[in-house]
This record gives sequence, C-alpha cells and structure tokens, in this order.
Amino acid sequence: MITSKLQKPKLLLAFLFILLLQLKVTAQNEEADVTGTVVNENGELLTGVNVSANDAASKENSTVVTNGKGIFTFHKMKVGRTYSFIASYVGYESDTSSFSVKAGNNSIFIKLKPSNNILNQVCSNWVWNTEERNSNRLNSNGNSKRF
Repeated sequence: MITSKLQKPKLLLAFLFILLLQLKVTAQNEEADVTGTVVNENGELLTGVNVSANDAASKENSTVVTNGKGIFTFHKMKVGRTYSFIASYVGYESDTSSFSVKAGNNSIFIKLKPSNNILNQVCSNWVWNTEERNSNRLNSNGNSKRF
C-alpha cells in the first residue's frame, strides 16, 4: 500500500494520541502507599491513634491505628486523589489534614494538641455503711423502721 506524504504525519499523530490516552489511563489506576507519624505537642510519638483517610469524591474511607512508634500506613491509595486524614486520640483535639497522593513515597506528619475539654467522669459508690442501709428499710406497714 502506497501512502502519500500527507498520510504519514496523520498516522503518526493518531498513534501518538492513542499512546497518550493509554498513559493517562494507566496513571489514573496507579496506587501508592501513604505513611505518616503522629506526635504530641512535645514531639513524643503517640501509640494507638486512630487515623482515617476519607476520599470525598469516591466516598471511600478507611481507618488504621498507629503502631508503637507512632507510625501508620495506608496501602493502595489512588494516585492523584486528595484525601482528608483525620487523627483522633483520647485527651487530644482531632486533627484534619488534606493530602494529595503522588506516585512514589508519600508521608504525612501530624502533631496533636491537648484537648481543653475536661471529660466528665461518672463515679458510683456502691458501698453504703450499715447504719444508712438499716435506717432506710421499711417495716410491714410501709413506715420507716430503724433496726
């Protein structure tokens, strides 16, 4: 088949266009890990912090817990997407950070501040002294009777 000089550039251009489309589709399906560290206001590593990653666009979310070194890892995060990372820990204010995942290494550093809210504690005292218990008993007539 004989092609004219004008048809060769058109074929080359079409080939390059198809190649670029394939690269874009491949990049959209790429996944990466996101690793982070959580510390307190003094820079001390926090163990057992709940960290959630939320992707508003796809409604995907997942939660992990920091290890003994204050480190967490999310696997298979979509490259190019922006996630909200929410770290929460008892006694500290929750922290929300927005992060766009890139190909390769991704790392986040989260510093939690102490909470100003004082937790209300409920204390129950189940021990009554014998005199109080006895003074509150009723006799058969329904009247209070001291034993």
